[in-house]
Amino acid sequence: MYHSICIVPHDNYSGLYGKVSSYLSAGYAVVYAVETAVTDTVQRMNEAGIRAEKYINENALTVLDRNSVYSQSRTKLEGRLVLETWKAIISETSQKGKFKGIAVMGMPEPFFETISHQKLVEYEQLVAREFDGSFEAVCCYMQRSVADLPLKYLISLLNSHQYIVTGVEHSQWYHAKVLEMIGRGLEKTVGKKTSKLAFEAMKSMYKIDERTVIAQPAVFENAIRKMFSDSAETVLHAIKDEIMRNILFEDHTNDTRKLSAQFLICPSCHWSATTIVSWKPEFCPVCYYSGIRSIPVTKP
Repeated sequence: MYHSICIVPHDNYSGLYGKVSSYLSAGYAVVYAVETAVTDTVQRMNEAGIRAEKYINENALTVLDRNSVYSQSRTKLEGRLVLETWKAIISETSQKGKFKGIAVMGMPEPFFETISHQKLVEYEQLVAREFDGSFEAVCCYMQRSVADLPLKYLISLLNSHQYIVTGVEHSQWYHAKVLEMIGRGLEKTVGKKTSKLAFEAMKSMYKIDERTVIAQPAVFENAIRKMFSDSAETVLHAIKDEIMRNILFEDHTNDTRKLSAQFLICPSCHWSATTIVSWKPEFCPVCYYSGIRSIPVTKP
């Protein structure tokens, strides 16, 4: 089990419901602390075909207001206190039944609401150090919040996780990936030749190599500001854009060559829908029939 990060685009939680359904179907207990209004969240899960009340009654699903986990009044957003809150929730969940495992999904939006970026990075780095693989952890973030992070915090945030959730599957995160994205972002802004010269100058003038970029992203960001001066913000923005483009949840849906449209139909009540992601509801949202059929949609 892994410590993963999931960047959610445009307040769209429907894809996350697919992850919740997958975990529940596999026999996992799920703790979902991504949204705020619990009643509304449960209703939306029902509409997505999860039958949330059933799983809640069976102690397999726990839906929490994210502000109750990342509580500013109780934890002051101190990493250790937030982590201890999660440990208590996980311990309580493990005692509710015999599950294949526990999957926790949380969204630490209060860190952004209070502009506590340094605290956020310290919290995620603490989780990374103490993560023992005894449960599945999916840290969810809003695209708009992560996009506003300074580059140094974005790099640190990503490097605190083992996997990136960009769709149905998890993609293992390597430090080399962020270096490749930084390189592409630079090339798009200043060109391939200038980009190469910039990296050479960083090594000779500022003693910054690939390891420094990963271990000390603040040093790298400061070097960019010194080297590019008035155009530094443009360069940093281009690098962030390139990173964001590659880490968004369901980012593959922007590529029409990778879309796989499916026609969903309930044989019982004939409810139907069309989806472009490889997920279908476990139960019909109208009659709760459990045998939803999925038919590939092909071009004529």
